[in-house]
Amino acid sequence: MKKVTVLEILALVVVSLALTGCGPSRNDISAFLKPYEAEVTLNEYKLQPPDEITVSCSKVPQLNNVTQQIRSDGKVSYELLGEFEAAGKTPSVLASEITKKVKDLYALSDEYPLDVRVEREMSKYYYVFGEVQRQGAMQYTGRVTALQALAMNPPQVTAWESEIKVIRPDGQPEIDPKSGVVKYSKEKIFKMNLDDMVKRGDTSKNVLLAEGDIIYVPPTPLAAISNVLAEFVRPIGLALQPFNQYYQMQRYQSY
Repeated sequence: MKKVTVLEILALVVVSLALTGCGPSRNDISAFLKPYEAEVTLNEYKLQPPDEITVSCSKVPQLNNVTQQIRSDGKVSYELLGEFEAAGKTPSVLASEITKKVKDLYALSDEYPLDVRVEREMSKYYYVFGEVQRQGAMQYTGRVTALQALAMNPPQVTAWESEIKVIRPDGQPEIDPKSGVVKYSKEKIFKMNLDDMVKRGDTSKNVLLAEGDIIYVPPTPLAAISNVLAEFVRPIGLALQPFNQYYQMQRYQSY
């Protein structure tokens, strides 16, 4: 059986990377909004644990400016008013439900005596992975663009900045503009070139991120080869570690 050499492994890696970079790629950018195309952002924000909300009601001092974190069961509670189901509702819907109780209890005549605002949006995230300084889940605010996300999580020197992918996973709800029917989409992927954005000011692909979007910054071919080599060499180093420790002990004992 033929033995595979390290050089052959590296050659396979280079070829696969070249095919990945030059081959056909999906271009689903039309599914993403540009910042100027979004008239109002988060007007349909659905509350979820552990979001924090604040109630404003100047005519009821004990309720005014009260901030609560939505409990794990999806509810909030207020003295004398009782519990309210907050999860899955917009702030305006929750405000209407609390208003009904407030009007009954305090006999207020104003049509809108109460307001609910989101104090801290802690339940929704987008994600940044790959060759960046800080990977993981980032809080979604509704106004973060792809360029802003990468400015907050700068690519490392090993990043392939011309091959960055912006991914919208499958299963995301989309509203048909004609019928108004909610459908669940297939994944959408497009490639963005950070070099063009930064050096040439090309913001044609600077999209507005949605909840659950993923930005993946791949390594350069050379960095990918280094990663493969590291994975190949690391087990050898671990296997030799006991022998190295024994050698060091013998060396110190000989002094």
